[in-house]
Amino acid sequence: MRQKDKPKNRLRFWDWLVLGFAVLCFGIACYAKLRPPTPQILTEGTLELHFIDVGQGDAALLCCNGHNMLIDGGMSQSSSRVYTYLMKHNIKTLDYIVATHPHDDHVGGLAGALNAATAMRALSTCEEAEGRAFQSFLKYLGQQGVAIEVPQPGDTFDLGTAHITVLGPLRESGNVNDTSLVLRVTFGDFHALFTGDAEYEEEADILASGADLQCDVLKVGHHGGSDATSEAWLRAVQPKTAVISCGKNNDYCHAAQQTLARLQSVGAEILRTDQLGDIVLVVQHDGSYGIAEEQEVPEGEITFVVNTKSGKFHDPKCSSAADIADQNRLDFTGTREELIDRGYEPCGRCKP
Repeated sequence: MRQKDKPKNRLRFWDWLVLGFAVLCFGIACYAKLRPPTPQILTEGTLELHFIDVGQGDAALLCCNGHNMLIDGGMSQSSSRVYTYLMKHNIKTLDYIVATHPHDDHVGGLAGALNAATAMRALSTCEEAEGRAFQSFLKYLGQQGVAIEVPQPGDTFDLGTAHITVLGPLRESGNVNDTSLVLRVTFGDFHALFTGDAEYEEEADILASGADLQCDVLKVGHHGGSDATSEAWLRAVQPKTAVISCGKNNDYCHAAQQTLARLQSVGAEILRTDQLGDIVLVVQHDGSYGIAEEQEVPEGEITFVVNTKSGKFHDPKCSSAADIADQNRLDFTGTREELIDRGYEPCGRCKP
């Protein structure tokens, strides 16, 4: 007996259903492939401003959301100091390494930083300059395949959730100090100014540009010298805190009494590396900030002596440590494992 044929309209219904499902799947696949990626959302976190005590020089480390910027590095003699500081704070990558201008007391120690960390970008006011310190800076940048960029006023950079704006220099000057990179850092409701060695001339140029200069923290220009930080500048900046980076009993009488008086006249709290050593400010996104309490050295951390030439580290009492030339010696406070992670080997004699 012959079976009855299935109704054609029922067959047509299932055909359309399968076809519709296939089209839907194809559309979902195309959307997933072509839609723009979801942007990464960073938490506000905190901004840390580390004013490193490098004696008569400048060095400041900015850290925000795991991103780092080093502004200057002090004299060449400070290379080991900067190297040790970055290692101690586990800074392995610098998003930006900045030479505000090519004077030795700002660019000299950056070679040490480039031995401790990998730089992603390098910023300065010039691509070439005379002097052994700047040439050393170029050498170690070259080893990392990084070329110097010369930013212009108005350029902006992100450091995590912090934003950095270039304010100067606005023109060439016969005074190298007045060609310093001047940077304004914004983090939520907080602002900071880093002025290199900018003196009256560059301050006047930036004032005339109409740039927003108000800040909470001012890194005082030219180590607090009398030729920087004018009254007009301070009226525009109105800093709550002024940080001066200078050496104890330095030959230049920094910080100058005139500058200190001008800072006091606007009610700024004055913090000096020659009096306090390293200064670390921790900033919240609401604009509040304070000096970080000095942290105790974690258990298990001791001092080693590193020979940066041989790549070996020693117990301080090791006879080999006493024979290390000054330019190759690095006193390190940290764990044995940290040094090994950095590629150093323990001395076979003292077995630290």
